[in-house]
Amino acid sequence: MTTRASRQWSRRRFLSGAMATSAFATISTGAGMPREAEARDLDELQRGTQDLPAAVQDRIGARLRLMRVALAQEPADLVITDGTMLDTITGELLPGWGVAIAGERIAAVGDVARHIGPKTTRISARGLTLVPGFVDAHYHCESSRLSARRHAEVTLPQGLTAYFEGTHEITNAARGLPGVEYFVQAGRRLPQKIYPCVSSATPPSPVETTSGHIGYREVALAFERWPEEARGIDEVMDLPRVLDGSARLHGVIQATLDDRRVVAGHGSPPLDVLDGWIAAGVMSSHSARIAEAITMLRKGVHLQLKTERSGDMIRQFLELPLRDWRNVGLAVDDRTAADLLDRGGMDYEIRSAIALGIPPITAYQMGTINNAAHWQVAHLHGVLAPGRYADIVIVSDFDKVVVDRVFANGRLVAANGQLTGPLDASPIHPALRNTVRLSRELRGSDFEIPAPPNRSEVRAYVLPLRQGHEHRLFLLGARVRRRRHRLDGPSRPP
Repeated sequence: MTTRASRQWSRRRFLSGAMATSAFATISTGAGMPREAEARDLDELQRGTQDLPAAVQDRIGARLRLMRVALAQEPADLVITDGTMLDTITGELLPGWGVAIAGERIAAVGDVARHIGPKTTRISARGLTLVPGFVDAHYHCESSRLSARRHAEVTLPQGLTAYFEGTHEITNAARGLPGVEYFVQAGRRLPQKIYPCVSSATPPSPVETTSGHIGYREVALAFERWPEEARGIDEVMDLPRVLDGSARLHGVIQATLDDRRVVAGHGSPPLDVLDGWIAAGVMSSHSARIAEAITMLRKGVHLQLKTERSGDMIRQFLELPLRDWRNVGLAVDDRTAADLLDRGGMDYEIRSAIALGIPPITAYQMGTINNAAHWQVAHLHGVLAPGRYADIVIVSDFDKVVVDRVFANGRLVAANGQLTGPLDASPIHPALRNTVRLSRELRGSDFEIPAPPNRSEVRAYVLPLRQGHEHRLFLLGARVRRRRHRLDGPSRPP
């Protein structure tokens, strides 16, 4: 075939595809009969789609409507105009760029005046900045001590529209996969997207007992049941089992790799074993140490920084200078409800990153597109662009990350720090109730520690209960009462 003939053939093939799409769009809108030249394509499409499940046909219909709105053939449901839009791909602030929304998705960005119709809701963002909804790369909702719905009531007004939930805590209490299923079902009812990552640590170690077991088969089953929500596994944290070739743990990793999903890690392996840890399949860490961090980056590990613990690391990156931050994201990890209300969540992390010297646009990228790209959902989150979820945060102060309004799934869900309406509660799975199972009732004597013979004083290491996730081990003096320890108070921490 000559080059000219090849181009003609390619053009005919392209036009044929365009006609087929046009014919299918005609079906969807109930418009007039297509031209005779398109009739054959119409018949072929009817034959090809009539056996599709109804849900698939609905998704095709929604996508075609989104396309028609993008082409200004139909008006948008909602447009946001007059503001400045952050493009997290190019790193630009684009004055005058707006967003046109159809249903739950973005149809168009830029000059959206042509997408306005008589019934289009128009919102002015004059003097404000439009940024993508925040995406947390590693999170434990359980640490807030709130249900998924109550947690969304706190964090949606802060701009958090999607997070990747580490489920190893709930799955160890809920007999395995029911813990993952809880977050799947909760996320389907909420405008906040929840991506529960299947636990790699159920049980947490070979010597611990647990109510569940997750291995290769369970992980594969989770990906089959919840392919859109379960995007990978959460924090492979048992370095000795990784290096020893644990059958269960490597089965979990292999099931994830077999399904081309993400293997999230934890910790900061010593440099002499780092290559082995990465070669085993681990792709990220949210708790790297400064000694290994830059080497981990150089070897392809995605780092998810918690700013309150990463100040020195961020300063090191800035001094290098680190020229490409795409493989660095932000994560909250663990935060109580009180701390979320007091400090914030991902908005706090972005704000703190800016305060530590990271350029503001880079900090926003770390809390949006960088995390979305790592988790293979950049086609859904992290950038304001056609086809993505219409999850939009409008900020009144860009550098201080002051959230004015939050849109999720194309509708206003929060304004001035408050929800605009109630959220749907998901039922609690029976496996999540009565999860503390003891062979007998506890007695006061269970908490007594026998003292060595003939001792009037002893010293003991104690981990006190306190708000927040950070704990410190204290060395306390204890007087002996009837050969039992009695704590007097803390001395200097060790």
